Amino acid sequence: MNNFCFYFLFLVLITSCGGGEGKNQSDQIQSNYAGYILSNDLYIKDNSLYLGPNFIMTLNNKILVDIIEFQGSHFIFWYNSEENVASGQKLQTEYVGLELSIVSEGFNLTTKNLFITSSFESIFKQEELSDSFIMCSNQECYRFFGNGNFINLKVTEFTNLYDINSIDFSENKLFLELVRKYPAQNLHQEDGTIYDRKGLVFSKEFVLIEGPKDISDSEFNFGNSTSINNFNYLYAFQDNSEGRIVWGQKYLLDALLLKENLNDLETKILNESLDFYMSFSDINFLFSKRYSFNRQSQIFLLHISRYYNLLTNLKNFLNDEHLENFNLQISLLEKLLLFDTNDHQSVEILRNFDFFEIGIRRYLVFREDSDFWANSVNVPINYSSDYIIALLNINSNASNDLAKSLLDTNFILLDRFEFPSWRYWSGAGLTGWNDVNINTPIFTGELNSPYAADIIYRSTDAESFLKACNNPQVANQLSFDCQIVNENLLRFISSGSLEPHLLEYFENYELTENIILNIKNKFQRNVYISDLKNSNFVEKLLRNEN
Repeated sequence: MNNFCFYFLFLVLITSCGGGEGKNQSDQIQSNYAGYILSNDLYIKDNSLYLGPNFIMTLNNKILVDIIEFQGSHFIFWYNSEENVASGQKLQTEYVGLELSIVSEGFNLTTKNLFITSSFESIFKQEELSDSFIMCSNQECYRFFGNGNFINLKVTEFTNLYDINSIDFSENKLFLELVRKYPAQNLHQEDGTIYDRKGLVFSKEFVLIEGPKDISDSEFNFGNSTSINNFNYLYAFQDNSEGRIVWGQKYLLDALLLKENLNDLETKILNESLDFYMSFSDINFLFSKRYSFNRQSQIFLLHISRYYNLLTNLKNFLNDEHLENFNLQISLLEKLLLFDTNDHQSVEILRNFDFFEIGIRRYLVFREDSDFWANSVNVPINYSSDYIIALLNINSNASNDLAKSLLDTNFILLDRFEFPSWRYWSGAGLTGWNDVNINTPIFTGELNSPYAADIIYRSTDAESFLKACNNPQVANQLSFDCQIVNENLLRFISSGSLEPHLLEYFENYELTENIILNIKNKFQRNVYISDLKNSNFVEKLLRNEN
């Protein structure tokens, strides 16, 4: 008898006794084996997944995406990190779909390459039927049966312009609400897309019944889109080996912090996530392999910055048990951010770099000896922006001086905010290179690209300036006029060219009904994990306006 069979038999025996002895034994299992609980006896401990006392799988070189409990089985969805090459790891990326491991009494099955056309960063939606369950990403839906069989549909067979925003199964039909995708935004141009929604209706066998058709909010928007992967914990209790703290958890926790009133589950998620982070007395859990050229474990200043900014936002949720490790982490992080330690060496360093656009400036550069695809090259602008935000959060004379220097450089690189969109990269990232000493010896550069940086990165750039301009000690010493910058950025936010959560930096702003409607149509969505913050903010905006 395998361990799983034994465990399930054991549970049956102790829970069928009917007396207190069985309950005590069950409690003992819980106390002996529990780590960070996802659901019932399912938990994560030491970067591994367990069910009760039974080891299921290590999470090393894996990204745990979602777990569905169905008919006594656990359907575990995960990415193989070694087979998926991230966009920040190599110039040529490679994507392999989800793997599914089904674990139950006497039955184990693994299926590969599911959701192959879906986004890596999807929020997955589920609907349970009597004999199966439906799971949808941004582009695909699967219907999974208890024996591991499944059927599949792809939205791309019907339209290429929309993502799945919400789902509903009723009257033996699957209803999909679709929202228009974000297109690549042209450099220096506003996003002129008119955002709308479409509906698709399928039979339970995934045969198309109706659509795509124009729909209104009253027809769709089922309310289940707020459910987030992994029992709403989204990458929780995993270290940063695959970047899921800074590029996953941060999106979720930042979104929760935007809500005025947290429900019990949201409060639990916030507190338990903080418990996990504060279980470490050092910052070794922040090392990452996902964005290294050869998957060497390294610490990225970008990740340090984003984690530091997350801790800054979570500070009010600390309890007495957290304080010691919080202070230890903050001290280590600040030393790294200010390059005041020999204990760790980040991938990025500060040194003089010759920008073809503006000459020699002190800037962040990927270390020549780092395991990064663009070693010895200046970082993309959003890297420096997250770093600037961290420096401003430190708010010391040394950190503010460094922030001001980088802001003055970025102001020029960002075209002085004269346009509603700007480039992702500058310097060597624009001109390209031909250098055998770089891990990727040839790169053509982005100078001839007609597209602006992604709205997420542009919004980070904008936030670094808004935060600086909201600090009087910093604002008065900058080389540019903060009033003009703020006016321009407010205009770009209002037009939908920047994310709406940035309105938090403006105490008094007036938006017309039409602007609010346009923001709602574009940003009230739950397709990707990066949508969470904007979605929560738009809900608050609409509530306050009403």
